[in-house]
Amino acid sequence: MGFNLRIDNAYLVNILILLIYVIIFIAVNYKVKRGSVKYYILIGILIGFGTILLMMNPYNLIPGFIFDSRSVILSVGGLFFGPISAIIGSLISIIYRIILGGTGVLGGIGVIALSSFIGVYWPKISKRLKIYNDYVSYFLFGFLVHVGSLSILLLMYRNILFEQFIEIALIFLVVNPLTVVAVSLVIGLQRKNYDINEQIKTQRNFIQSSVDGTDTIEIYSLDANFNYLIFNAYHKAQMYRFYGVDIKIGMNFIEIIENSKMQKRLKENVQRAFLGERFIRESQIESNHERYVEEHYSPIYENGKIMGITVFSYDVSTRKQHEKLITYYSYHDALTNLYNRRYYQEKLDNISNQNYLPLSLVLLDVNGLKVINDTFGHIAGDELLINVGRSLTETFGLYGDICRIGGDEFVVILKKTTYNDAEEYLEAFHESIKKLNVNGMPISVASGLQTAHSFEDLKTIFKITEESMLRNKLMDKSSVRNETVSTLVKVLYEKNPREEKHSQRVSNICRLIGKKLGLKEHDLRQLEGISSLHDIGKIAIDDRILNKPAPLTKEEWDVIKTHPEIGYRILSTSTEYAEIAYDILSHHEKIDGTGYPRGLKGDEIPLKARIISVADAFDAMISDRPYRKAMSIDDAVAELIRCKGTHFDPKIVDTLLDVIEEKYQRKFQRL
Repeated sequence: MGFNLRIDNAYLVNILILLIYVIIFIAVNYKVKRGSVKYYILIGILIGFGTILLMMNPYNLIPGFIFDSRSVILSVGGLFFGPISAIIGSLISIIYRIILGGTGVLGGIGVIALSSFIGVYWPKISKRLKIYNDYVSYFLFGFLVHVGSLSILLLMYRNILFEQFIEIALIFLVVNPLTVVAVSLVIGLQRKNYDINEQIKTQRNFIQSSVDGTDTIEIYSLDANFNYLIFNAYHKAQMYRFYGVDIKIGMNFIEIIENSKMQKRLKENVQRAFLGERFIRESQIESNHERYVEEHYSPIYENGKIMGITVFSYDVSTRKQHEKLITYYSYHDALTNLYNRRYYQEKLDNISNQNYLPLSLVLLDVNGLKVINDTFGHIAGDELLINVGRSLTETFGLYGDICRIGGDEFVVILKKTTYNDAEEYLEAFHESIKKLNVNGMPISVASGLQTAHSFEDLKTIFKITEESMLRNKLMDKSSVRNETVSTLVKVLYEKNPREEKHSQRVSNICRLIGKKLGLKEHDLRQLEGISSLHDIGKIAIDDRILNKPAPLTKEEWDVIKTHPEIGYRILSTSTEYAEIAYDILSHHEKIDGTGYPRGLKGDEIPLKARIISVADAFDAMISDRPYRKAMSIDDAVAELIRCKGTHFDPKIVDTLLDVIEEKYQRKFQRL
């Protein structure tokens, strides 16, 4: 009985020491940064001193041998804290065991070394053996450590230990492995809890950093009393910006809001979320109607009950502005800001109220848009359309909807408007545009008007109005286009009086050449008309180029060379002038094919264009230009003769020389 009591008392002390060290390990885990060398050295020292305490309280089964639980603390220390801690703990244990001396010194040193070694390498061993259950792993680990320890002692001291083998085997093969399991489970569980807490802390920091990292989303959580549970940095900054309040956890969110309508909206949304509903609400800020927010409300559950709600609030003011613009331009014309064809069609389709009748429809078509575009460019064409749209708004804006339904087409929908009233408005519009012009060109608009007195009339009103407008346009078409050409010539001459005199002289020279060539009177009149309009395309050329007092650059010459094409486009729109447009296009072509714009040669060039080419060149040479003085008649004739057969038709040059000789009563040397 005394023997067993002594063992029990010694084991109680050993167990107590192990428990104390488990607590110390736990404390060290929380107070010292894991992973640092300092941490592992400290653990190693604790393991070493723990073994000393155990060896100071042994259970002496055999004189000269010290039996204790050092193998438990050393192996578990190696398992959980790695080689640095194991080596330091082992060295301290070995030194103290040597100091104690006795028969079993070498065996004790062997047990210390083996326990630490197996502890350090057990994770690799268990992984290779594919042992994933902690209980099984810890027991096999403790069993292996103590089988090894018992084997060392039996090999070295089998004769001495034989008498107490049963007691020793019971301790080494049952008690100590179970103690390893118990200690390992406690420390392992603590380590897992520590790792989980660290992971939670890391995740919390990550989430908080992520939440605080946005400067576009306000995030906050409230309890049932509208008190703050949590919020991000951006929400905190916004609350300070708009309300001057430095919010804190526990403060009442609703009480900070100053606008009563906003308070009511937010209260209703929060209470709705507390009923368990997730929803998104887009709202206009009551205190600033230019701002919009999109708020996402979500309940927060704990143990199946709602303990709060989370709100994600996005400022969507910019998006709303874009949506408004998209909506606006889906029903409006971008150039004139009037309604567009889509609006017009939907408007007519949706008219179903007697309050609209009688409904008058005015259809308008702008004359000369193509000529303006071809002559002055699309900017001038846009200006024309804008002016028409502005006049329509000033005239009809108070009475109906004005729509641009095509490139040069407009329509006005006049509800509750009789035919007579609509006709009066239309006449006022035509009077207003007479005062307008684009680059000196008057504005002309063809129009049609019809009135619907029933919903049945609505089905055909557009077609009837269009037919009316087209009839008016056809009646005006020829006179409008001819007037457009005349106006363009007038504008050109007003801008450049030199061009008017030049055209008159060229026209006279052309008639003299044509008469000498035997052209009939009809052709002579046509030739005069062509020559008087041959430079009409210069209306679109910048005056700074036309009147430049220095030789033109290549780029400026390229601009000048466009005037035959511009003149062609202008004249080809008019039936009266269409026949001569081709001659205008060709009057700068050359016999050898080096002219412009198409590089025609020889007889490919129309006769009248060849005549104009010679007459135009001669008059240009003997006239003053902004960048040079006029040439003498002799020099001009010499230049014509030099270019005969290359630039100019030889026959026409010779004919012009006949004219000149007759006029000046002199002879020129001809090649």
